[in-house]
Amino acid sequence: MPEADTGFDAAATEARLRLPLVPREDGVFRLGLVLNGTVSAGAWTAGALDFLVEALDLWEDKKREDRERGDGRPTVPDHEMRLGVVGGASGGGVCAALLARAAGWDFPHATDAGAKSNRSNPFWRAWVEELDMARMLDPSDLSAPGSVPASLLSGAAVEAAAGVVLGWPNGDMRPRRRAWLADPLRVALTLTNLRGVPYRIDFGPDGAGRSRSSHYVDHADHALFAFPTGEGGGADGAPGLRGDECPVLGPADWERFSEFTKATSAFPGCFPARRLRRPVADYDWRGVVLPGEKGQPPRIALRRPAWDALDPPVRRDLPYGFDCVDGGALNNQPVELVRTALSGLGGSNPRDPKEADAAVLLLDPCAAVPRCDPPPPVERDMLGVLGGLAAAWMDQGRFATSDLLLALDPDVSSRFLLTARRERDGKQRHGGAALATGGMGAFLGFFGRELRVHDYLMGRENCRYFLMHDFVLHEDNPVFRGFAARHPGVAEEYRPCPGHGDWLPIVPVAEHLRVPRLLPPWPRAAVDPANLSEPLEERFGLLLRRLLDHHGVDIPLDGLLVDWIAARKLARAMEARLREALESGALN
Repeated sequence: MPEADTGFDAAATEARLRLPLVPREDGVFRLGLVLNGTVSAGAWTAGALDFLVEALDLWEDKKREDRERGDGRPTVPDHEMRLGVVGGASGGGVCAALLARAAGWDFPHATDAGAKSNRSNPFWRAWVEELDMARMLDPSDLSAPGSVPASLLSGAAVEAAAGVVLGWPNGDMRPRRRAWLADPLRVALTLTNLRGVPYRIDFGPDGAGRSRSSHYVDHADHALFAFPTGEGGGADGAPGLRGDECPVLGPADWERFSEFTKATSAFPGCFPARRLRRPVADYDWRGVVLPGEKGQPPRIALRRPAWDALDPPVRRDLPYGFDCVDGGALNNQPVELVRTALSGLGGSNPRDPKEADAAVLLLDPCAAVPRCDPPPPVERDMLGVLGGLAAAWMDQGRFATSDLLLALDPDVSSRFLLTARRERDGKQRHGGAALATGGMGAFLGFFGRELRVHDYLMGRENCRYFLMHDFVLHEDNPVFRGFAARHPGVAEEYRPCPGHGDWLPIVPVAEHLRVPRLLPPWPRAAVDPANLSEPLEERFGLLLRRLLDHHGVDIPLDGLLVDWIAARKLARAMEARLREALESGALN
């Protein structure tokens, strides 16, 4: 039998869930970021975050200079903003982890593709330099007889990106306390839990008074981490954290955090699944909002797992172990995780541009007009059906339609969307159509560094434009404390594009960062598929051989069949698919 659960206080847990995870502060605008799954398009998200940090740092520097000058004549809007929570799935989870790592340090920003200092930038280092197909085709994980064929591609690149989280900074970086960051900063990483968590649904007694219930297993999971600076709670702990939050304070905590980062980015089948362990008590903090009946307000119900339904039952005094794959494989509702961190469970954030005091900002490089191709002219075979299912599964695992609609509604200032955009061949392109890394389900960027460089720099420029023109509130919002009336000349300098005369930016972009930068040329001929034939064939040959060995399948002449036929066929098919993606994206 499981350990007796005598210390759980349902009323106290519910009351705490109703409170915002990121506390409200008078006169401070609170921000939460949602970083969508990206695959190689994470280079764009990384670039956007790089610019966001640079713009926020410069704004804080200018406000400090204005205060120190003391003449009452500011050079920038003087309101306050606090980034309190970041939610990430898949590649977005990697970007969230990099932001958490960079939060306490000064670092060079990647404004020029050829700058040597770029390798000291954690976003650039991970996404441009480390996450490359050469590492992913490394056959060393399969070279020894008896090796477990865990994934189509090697996990070496994911390990290298996690190494940036653990090993950076390794130079002459200086610590930096950022006033625009909440203390603690929270990071929520979504996970697809292959073991799952069991729940019981009680239906009430039947006519004979016997209890009736059913069970289901939930595989959509997440983990919540807190990064205290030590100024609010002290370095010995993090007082005030919720029971499901894991504070990250020392090297062992960072090591554990990096394991969860690798898990959220483990694209199913392509990268190795990850085995994690966490306290059973974390799952006591899962609540849902149930609609009210007959005019009654909504109520909160705690979803506590039915650990006793498993055989053997799960013990509460031992960690719960499970295997995970990519957090974007299921719709884990990252927007809702971040929204409720700002509003509290069952609460809401004001939407009116004159009243909004918090917002969820969605960074999704691939958001665009939906594409719904008609059925093929001939009946799908089995592989065609599986391919269509995989595409549908990926689409369904993205944001809910309601989240995107609210983010695009001009009258809603509690949701915003930043996506990729650029002009090419005389046409304005958005979302995946604007990305050099967007082909092959956004895996294309892993094949060529120049594709990732392009999208990284485009992410920076897209973020600059968004902050100056789209990420705005009405000037009468209390957050601004009447800045437009107090300093009309400065307010006029920072207003967005014409037609928004009564609006001010939430994150003012100051000085040299206001100047548009030319995007790099479209990276044509940056990838030569012929150079990949040999490493693809070697990787696939070893993978097929290890699969046969692992399952005890003995095929006569398996060397001929695997190495000369199957692996070569697979490599040629991948090369053809790569050429097709390059041609369709005008990258050949």
